[in-house]
Amino acid sequence: METYTGKILKPEDYKDVKINTEDYASVLLRFNNDSKGVLTVSQVAAGRKNRLYFELDGSKKAAAWESEKPNYLWIGRRDGSNEELMRDPSLVYPEVRDIISFPADTTRASPTHQNRCSERFMHISRRAI
Repeated sequence: METYTGKILKPEDYKDVKINTEDYASVLLRFNNDSKGVLTVSQVAAGRKNRLYFELDGSKKAAAWESEKPNYLWIGRRDGSNEELMRDPSLVYPEVRDIISFPADTTRASPTHQNRCSERFMHISRRAI
């Protein structure tokens, strides 16, 4: 319950706990067009509350989105400046506008919206690859 009540924990409040299950997994992927990828999963990464993170890396550009900063899409460029694109339907391609179902700078999303957003992101990713 401390996670939600705002209690500040001190080092002596923690105790080491042996974990007997797999905590981390990575899967190397190869797609039909010879694109490659990696999927990494961890349930007990220190400091992460409930993070969902997607990153697509190409030879010239990269894009990353994370649920802990849902209003921004990071765009990396090999030949120019990187940027953070703020969530705003007027700034994106028409094909992805339905992902942005509530106004810019709104930080709360329902679980249904997050699931829908994740599903749509995966659909777009498959089309891009």
